[in-house]
This record gives sequence, structure tokens and C-alpha cells, in this order.
Amino acid sequence: MPVRRRSLYHRRRFEALESRRLLVAEGEAFMLSRSVDTAGLVGAISSTVQWGDGSTSAGVVSDSDATGPLRVVFDYSLDTSGFFADGSRRQVLQAAADSLVSRFTDDLSAIQPSGSNTWSPAIYHPRTQAQYVLPSSLSIPANQILIYVGARNLPGNQVGEGAGGYYTTAQGSQAWLDTVRSRGEAGALLSAPTDIGPWGGSLAFDEPRDWYFGLDADGMGSGQNDFFSVAVHELAHVLGFGVVYPGSTTSSWERLVQGNQFIGPQSRAEYGGNVPLASGSHWQNGLQSDGRETAMDPSLTTGQRKLLTPLDLAAMDDIGWSVSDTRATVAAQHTYGDDGSYPLVVTLTGSRGGEFSYQDIVAISNATPQVTAAADQLVVVGQPLAINDVVTISDAGFRVLTTSPPTAETFAVTIAWGDGTPDETRSATIDQHGNANRPTLASLDATHTYAQLGTYTVRVTVRDDDGGQASDTFRIEVTAPPQLTLQLDRSAIDEDAGGGAATLTVTRTGPTQTTAQTLSLSSSDPGEASLVASAVIPAGQRSVSVPVAAVDDTLLDGPQSVALSASGNGLETAAIDLIVRDVESLAATFNVAQTIEDAAAGALALTVRRSNTDLDEAVAVTLSGGDATQLLVPTTIQIPAGQAAVSVPVEVLDDAAAEPPRSLTYTVAAAGYQGSSATIDVLDDEPPYFQNLLDIYDVDNNQRVEPYDLLVIINRLNRAGSVDLDPQDGLLDGKYVDVSGDYLLSPLDANLLNNELNRRKRL
Repeated sequence: MPVRRRSLYHRRRFEALESRRLLVAEGEAFMLSRSVDTAGLVGAISSTVQWGDGSTSAGVVSDSDATGPLRVVFDYSLDTSGFFADGSRRQVLQAAADSLVSRFTDDLSAIQPSGSNTWSPAIYHPRTQAQYVLPSSLSIPANQILIYVGARNLPGNQVGEGAGGYYTTAQGSQAWLDTVRSRGEAGALLSAPTDIGPWGGSLAFDEPRDWYFGLDADGMGSGQNDFFSVAVHELAHVLGFGVVYPGSTTSSWERLVQGNQFIGPQSRAEYGGNVPLASGSHWQNGLQSDGRETAMDPSLTTGQRKLLTPLDLAAMDDIGWSVSDTRATVAAQHTYGDDGSYPLVVTLTGSRGGEFSYQDIVAISNATPQVTAAADQLVVVGQPLAINDVVTISDAGFRVLTTSPPTAETFAVTIAWGDGTPDETRSATIDQHGNANRPTLASLDATHTYAQLGTYTVRVTVRDDDGGQASDTFRIEVTAPPQLTLQLDRSAIDEDAGGGAATLTVTRTGPTQTTAQTLSLSSSDPGEASLVASAVIPAGQRSVSVPVAAVDDTLLDGPQSVALSASGNGLETAAIDLIVRDVESLAATFNVAQTIEDAAAGALALTVRRSNTDLDEAVAVTLSGGDATQLLVPTTIQIPAGQAAVSVPVEVLDDAAAEPPRSLTYTVAAAGYQGSSATIDVLDDEPPYFQNLLDIYDVDNNQRVEPYDLLVIINRLNRAGSVDLDPQDGLLDGKYVDVSGDYLLSPLDANLLNNELNRRKRL
């Protein structure tokens, strides 16, 4: 295999993925699911995805673990120069072989000479290039391919040489001979073979070359020859690729070559037509498959690794190998925070060797921000309206700090207040930075003052940094300034009613406020009616009630009109009138509670007192009631100026007639005063008329006190009940029934007499 040199080299090949644009916006999950060809990779296959925004994640590779039964065994006994003394070189060689034969699902029969079944296997010595006959006892286990390796100084630019094993003679049964030729692959026995069943061969590598022995191509120098790539190429030749037998014998490869083209059906399907050849045993130089240079073209660029491609394996399929499906699916998920066009790189890596990448462009569209305007508002004309969260914003996009330069979500908010004032544009505040699991949240507070009454529609428009735009509206009702209205639960109170004489309710008109309103309260005459100096209308309410206290000023001033007023910030003062009724009064008292008809002159007096403390004027008082036959009381008296009271003598009249006690009531009155009355009992100084003076218990006056006397009283009570006794009516049937002497026939009289009977009975 000759070496091709270039001034530029690449250690990783990038291939275009199948173009498949998904309608995905920022903030939505972008689901990557790609079918890729894993030809050339050996071992467990993993993937990483570079999303183009500075982030990388692992992909999930599925349907990639089909491995055939074949195994290449290398024999190093002919490596006389010690080229493979370093075990790491053997490791790379084995990985190169496995990258090829692990894709084959053939079952190769064992070659086990015995008895008359003999053979003389031979190879081209890797050190000398001479024919080298192996022991005739050589056995090849089933599904094993034995390859002898070594190194020598190859001519010119040739870096490696692979040759299939053969045999010089074979004897025995036909079945044995068929096994030696085909290893159970019947198509290999045809005159125009359709299959191949090799037992092994030899590999020779150019010993003086600057080789790169590594499973990871990243450490390869620009002038080094990649051992892995050369090994894969030469192994494919050992296994039949490009093999042309001399003479009339035809190989399974040779039968599919027409001129400078290969016409194998699998290769044609993969390539899309006949495959051009550089010579009878290689693809055309630089031929591409699945976006990669084929492993089986005739040259290799230093500093570069070439892996098997789908076209290389298709040719192996055409010459008789049963090739497993090398397609696999790479799945991954990513959420882009911002719109744009992102270069996607999917890298596939074999755990034991091989790595290549696919590229694509992912187009992410911008997500329109979700906009919610404030609720409808009420405001007083001329007063600033401060709105918290005039707009709230939710956007699926989010800042991305891993890109260069980093991106950030920003929102320009334009508010059209609807009143003809210029639109206002400001930047929203980011309240929550979003990520793949949550949106970006933003908001804006705003203040505006309306100069005219009316109802206005406010439009809030949000435009994000990528041109996404959304709007929402709300209404603002602008009302006249609020006023205070006052209401009393009664229009008049008495000055002596005390605290809580009335209740004042202050109501604020207009929209209900979200903040408390402090009011100043006052009375035009605190000496008549008073109230607290301030009150608060709570937030969310329209009114507050406070008690009004009546104040007794002890002045004779008549009814007074008191103005109660309330005021507050931004509110006009309101007032209401309350009538405070004057309750000055007169008090009349006798100097004793009772008097007797024969009382001495001057023993009885009546005093009249006024309650007010302003005594500048005299008061004319009229007296009424009583009984002029019992007491001589003046009908008018005067309380002089400067005096609170006046006393007048009352004459008691003695009429010498028996009569019951009299309770006399006299009423005093004066203009502007509440009147009052005084009562006195007048007692008769004559003996009780209905009482037996000789023995108060002798009711029937027979000089004896006996039960009959009690019976007389009880009978009278039973007939008429208690009755007042009037001397003018005379004795009741001549009986002295008033034992108590109080001019009242009552159970008391019966009780007194009964007690007396009991007392006398004990004597």
C-alpha cells in the first residue's frame, strides 16, 4: 500500500448527517435520532454530541452490538526482527482485525488433518517474501483465521503487504479437499466463485517507517503512518478484497470486475452504480463512502487514520462474506436556550479503536414570549397610578453561558397608555433565569398619571432580543377625586347622653383603595359634642364609624348645632350638623318627707334649684299640683340672679276634721328647663276615725276582743278586698275595722288582730 503525503492532515473525519430539519423552538426539547453507519469501529460503540452551543452530552447508541463468530489469530513466530515485540503493537493489530472480521457472520469449518487427509499449507514469509511451507500437521479451528505477521523493508512507498494463505498439496477425501478449499462455504468451490473461505495468510509491514501505534488517533504526528489503517487495509486483502488469481482460475473478486469497475450488487447499491477502480485490486484513489475516504483505495495520507467504510464492507459482502448490518441509531436530547443555527457534531467511538464524526446544522426558531398584562385598574384623575407587574413575561428561551459570546434573554416593554401620551419603552426585569427545565420569567412595574376622566385601554407589547413579540391589554377607569360623606345614626342628642350618644359614619366615594386612608376628625364645639381626632378607613374598605360623645356644659344655652367634619389627604373636607339638646333642669325638694297638720309655723319649706352654672339671669318658676286645703304653697317663685336655688316657707292647714294621710305632689316648671316634682305626706292630727279608741282590737265595740272581731274584718276583705276608708262615708256597719289606723282596710288589719287574739289566749 503506497503512502500519499499532504501538507494538511486531519485526525478526525467529519461527515454530513442526513439533513432533517425539525420545527423546534428555543426552550423545547430537540430530539436527535439519526441512523449512522458504524463500519470501521471496533468494540463497544459510544457517542458524544456537541450541540454547537458550547455544551456536550452523551448519545445513546442502539442496534450496534452485532458481532460475528470469526476470530483472527496472529502468529508472531516469523517476526524475527522483533517488530511486534512491544505488546501494544499487537493490541492495535488485533483491534484492526476485529474491526473487520467482527462484522462477518460466516461459519468457517475447521481444518483438521488426520489419517489420509493431509495438506501442505504455505504463506509468503513476512520477513523474506519467499514461499514458506508450514507444517502439514497445522490445524485451523472452526471460525479461526490464522495470519503470520512480521516486518521487512518494503520497496518504495509501500507500507504494508497482505497475502492470502494457500497450500502446495492436499490429499484425502473429497470432503477434506473441499474443506481445505472452502471451509464449508459452498460458493467458493464454483468455477466462478461466489464465496470465499480462507484459512489465513500473512502480513508484512515496512519496518523503517515512522509508525503511529495507538488506538486513539489523536496522538498521531503529521508525518507518521497510522499502523491501524494499514493493518485494516492489508487484512482486507488477505480476506479476499482485490484478490486476482494468475492463470485461468477466477476469484470471487475477479468475477465482479469489468474493466476498471467493480459491479458487485451490494457495492453498486451502496455507491449508487458501478464502483470505479484504480487498478484491479483497489478502489479509485480518494473514493468516498458515507462521506469518508474508503479504506481500500490505494493510498494513505500520513497523519491520518482511515477506517472501513460501508462501501468497503459492501465489497466484502459481494465476494462472499456474510456482513452484518453496520447501521446503528444515535439518540440524544437537548434544549437550546436561544434561537439560531447551530453546528451539530455527533462523534462515534469504538472502545477498542476507531472514531469518526458526523456533522449537521440544527435550526432553532425563536419562541414568542408569553405575555400577561395587569388586571383592570381604578384610579383617581390626577393621581399617580403605580402598578406592580404591569406585565409578567414567561419565555421558553433562556440565557446560555456556554456559548461564545454568551447569550441572554432580554425584553423590551412598550406601554401605550391609551390617553394620547407618548408610548413608554423600558426593559423588563429578569425575575428568574430559565434553563432546560423552567422558563425565563420577567416583569415590569410602571407608574402613570391620567389627566382626564374616562376608561382607557392600555396595550403592553413585549419584544424579546430575537424579535419575538406579543401583546396584551387591560383597562383603566379614571374617576373623579373621591369625596367624603358623613352620616349620623340620629340627628339630635341630649347633652347629658354621655359617650356613644351618636355614631358618625365616614364614607369615601370612588374606587376602593388598596391602602389605608387616615382621616382627621373635628367638632365645631367640643364643649357640646366631641369625637376622636382621627380614624382610619382600612385598605379594601370604604367607610369607618366612630362614636360621638355628648358633653354636658351645665349652661342654660338651649339646643346647639354642632358641625362634625372629616378630612383626609387628597379628599375635600365634609361636614354634618348634629343638634345637641340642652337638658338643664329644675329640682324641687321639701325639707321633710312628711308633716302633720298641727306643725308649727316655719317647720315646712320648699326649695327649688336650677342645674345650670350660668346664674346671670333670674328664673321665674311656676308651681302646680298639691291641695290648697292642706298646704299653702305659692304658685310662682323666682330664683334670683346669681343664685342657684331659692327656698320658700309652706304653711300647713289644720282643719280639725278626721281624715286619712294625704300624699301631695307639686310640679315646678320654668322656660328652658326640664321640670321636676316634689312630694310630701300630710298626716292628720285627729284620732283615726275607723279605729276603736278604747281598744283598737274591739272591732264590734262590745268591750271584748274575740274571734268574731277577726271574722268581721275577714268577711269585709272577702267581699270587697282592700279599700280606702273615708270618714265622710261613716263607719262600715258600725264596725271599727281599721286596726292599724291607716285609713285602709287591708289584710294588715286582720293580721294585727289575729296576733293579738293569739297573744291574749296565752295569758
